[in-house]
Amino acid sequence: MSTRLSRAWASLLSAIGYTLVALGVIAAALPWLDGGMLERQLPSANVVVVKLGASGAFVLVGLLLATPFVVASELIRVMLDQRRLLARIDRRLGALDARPAMPERRSPLVDRLRPRG
Repeated sequence: MSTRLSRAWASLLSAIGYTLVALGVIAAALPWLDGGMLERQLPSANVVVVKLGASGAFVLVGLLLATPFVVASELIRVMLDQRRLLARIDRRLGALDARPAMPERRSPLVDRLRPRG
């Protein structure tokens, strides 16, 4: 059974998440490119503080929107890695079952601990 679709879905979710982070960072530059509009609309406010607050809000919103996508992507990848490891363990155990049985060696140290009866 192939896992290509699941891996592609995980990659797509990662790409969406990282794109949202990038858009948040790009949007953080918008208040600084307003051309003096904030000074005219808010003459009594400290414009630098308002711009810093807006930029921080844009970055925070980008991170908050991206987090579920990145986490879901990583969870899918973890499950696929677990599936691969379990398949490898299953193959190894199957190979052990296929080997001829060896006579059991008894250790005298273990033998004295077994109940007699």
